Amino acid sequence: MRKATERGEAQLAVDGAFLEMRKFDKMKRSDYNSASEYIEEYQKQYHVLAEPHPVHVLFLVLLNVFTC
Repeated sequence: MRKATERGEAQLAVDGAFLEMRKFDKMKRSDYNSASEYIEEYQKQYHVLAEPHPVHVLFLVLLNVFTC
């Protein structure tokens, strides 16, 4: 039971990371009124991606691949 719960939590973390990465990739300077707004949003999004450590996210992705 615990392993199923851990896999579910891992999947949610992976899904969330992928969604945040897509947002980061789709950011365009033309969507903002000024360079400072773009830079500010870029930095916010970068820190959102950095919250879960990349190694941890990679571990979760690999765990998901090998347990499915």
